[in-house]
Amino acid sequence: MMRDYGFRQRKDDFKTYLAGQIIFEEGQNGDEMFIVVEGQVSITNQGRPISTVKTGSFFGEMALVDNSPRSGTAIALVDCQLLPIDQDYFLQLIQESPNFANDVMSVMSKRLRRLVDEEVKHQRLEEELKIGRQIQESLLPEACPSFPGWEIAAFYRAARHVGGDLYDFIVDPENPGQMHLVIADVTGKGVPAALYMASYRTIFRAVALEGHGPAETLRRANRLITLDSRPPLFLTAFMATLDSQSSRLIFANGGHEKPLWYHHDSGEVEPLISQGMILGAFDEIPVEEKQISVGPGDYLIFFTDGVTEARDARGDFFDEEGLLAALTSRRWRDADHLLQTIVNAVDDFAGQTPAADDLTLVIVKRN
Repeated sequence: MMRDYGFRQRKDDFKTYLAGQIIFEEGQNGDEMFIVVEGQVSITNQGRPISTVKTGSFFGEMALVDNSPRSGTAIALVDCQLLPIDQDYFLQLIQESPNFANDVMSVMSKRLRRLVDEEVKHQRLEEELKIGRQIQESLLPEACPSFPGWEIAAFYRAARHVGGDLYDFIVDPENPGQMHLVIADVTGKGVPAALYMASYRTIFRAVALEGHGPAETLRRANRLITLDSRPPLFLTAFMATLDSQSSRLIFANGGHEKPLWYHHDSGEVEPLISQGMILGAFDEIPVEEKQISVGPGDYLIFFTDGVTEARDARGDFFDEEGLLAALTSRRWRDADHLLQTIVNAVDDFAGQTPAADDLTLVIVKRN
């Protein structure tokens, strides 16, 4: 707390700010600091609370000293009386009272040390998240498998540094003409979701390579997940087995977004519907298995809700309508081009609105 230094004698210079009133905003140019005569002031940076300045202390000194833009936003927490101090009065106080200069430098030094400590912690966290992202990306397929007569393209983007989406292609070495495809979404985001997804990937791979069909794979994976004594994060998952020779796709859905089947001949888009429940909630889940025959030129579009639930500035969803519009436009020529067309459509729709969920997309085309 600062001493009075005759501030009370300048009562006519006091300014009153009502509770909730903005005193100055981050990025504004400033040419004065403030002494809190009565009340409390909140200082935030990018919407994050930084400190609370109470009666007898001051804020806004950096903009006064070096003429820099405000580094934070100041808001009155309660009705406040503040004394503005411009550069002339600041220099006068320093000359008249060395104690005033010492008090200002002491507070500034403490604040700078705190900012340095916070920056070090932030950099350490950024480095840990970077490592986490590298680990997660190493678990995703390095490249899409090559099937004669088929095109496969995939895209993944985390809403944060790391995310909870998964896609994987599982090819049995003893049956290279057959591929298991899984796309899944863990409830939650960030590091916890990524860690759970890493373990779920191992489960899907192990069960699928035992030779089970999609429905049984989901059922067995669910049992293994619920055996964990710790409460898991739930996940949705779509599992399919594609035979490249017969063009048959067998699939099952564990509460996931319904993939879309684009028919080349008619231009119609059909959802792949099968009944099922999310994984991790119950020991036993009902899962229905179905199959289709993919025709020449047909596309299969697998995705997570980061596609359909992308929002624009007004809060509207991209929704399945936006996805269908991208498909029916026919402004694409192959799997890679369709993949980029959909990603571009989502990004154009969202604009500058930050993504609320991870975005994963897999396109399979029969040539």
